[in-house]
Amino acid sequence: MKSVVAFLCVLLMCTLPVFAAGEGTDPASADEVCLIGHKGYSSLYEGNTAEAFRKAGEAGFPGAETDMRLTLDGVCVLSHDAEAEFEDGSRLRIATHTYKQLTKKPLKNDCTESKLYLCSFAEYLDICKEFNMICFVELKGVWLPGSIIAAFRLARERYDLSRVEFQSFELPNLLIARLAFPELRIMMACTKDGFNAKVARWLGFDLDMRENKLTKEIVDRFHEKGLRVSCFTVNEREDYERCVACGVDYIETDELTPQLCRSFTKGVSA
Repeated sequence: MKSVVAFLCVLLMCTLPVFAAGEGTDPASADEVCLIGHKGYSSLYEGNTAEAFRKAGEAGFPGAETDMRLTLDGVCVLSHDAEAEFEDGSRLRIATHTYKQLTKKPLKNDCTESKLYLCSFAEYLDICKEFNMICFVELKGVWLPGSIIAAFRLARERYDLSRVEFQSFELPNLLIARLAFPELRIMMACTKDGFNAKVARWLGFDLDMRENKLTKEIVDRFHEKGLRVSCFTVNEREDYERCVACGVDYIETDELTPQLCRSFTKGVSA
């Protein structure tokens, strides 16, 4: 694996001038950070479901984040965990079951009375397109090149790659996507400052960082290169205001809403 990563890094650096950082649609207006619903509107609806994404759009979230996995038969589906948990208490490992097997029965739903089924990437893209939401897409684990290419071809066909931010903790995924889709925004996710952030900036990747590790200095260094910065997962007013003060472009949240954040900005008591 290390030799593959080294080869991809060398190949990427040889072609790096082709990839202009900082292009694409602005995430938000100049006076407003772009709020991303983590797993959709997950404080009130079961996360990573069509219901949570649709409700995020209806509530005015500018974007929604999701976690993507691959079924046994190659369908991109949305789940944070490696297993899908169902209403009857049973579980199935996503990677070892087909899409048909995984959608035979409703998922566990602790939030509403709705019958919910495993959401496909195609369905997520259609909902985001309907509400013009920015798509944050995190690939879970290391993916084969062919699967990454198929996934983002689908994103280009069903929606618009300029509205997509591709996230991963796995460097091979990011390198493959950058080489295959020069126009795609690539965002390295990391939980610590230091080496990973430096690698992301060196390679021209946007940064997704845990909010308690983020500093204004880090944000400024990325902005100097025309790169964007997101922080996760922000659920308290004081953390939101600190991240805004740092100048981030995106804030991922479980608990906050666009209306609540506007009240913070205007100094209205929540």
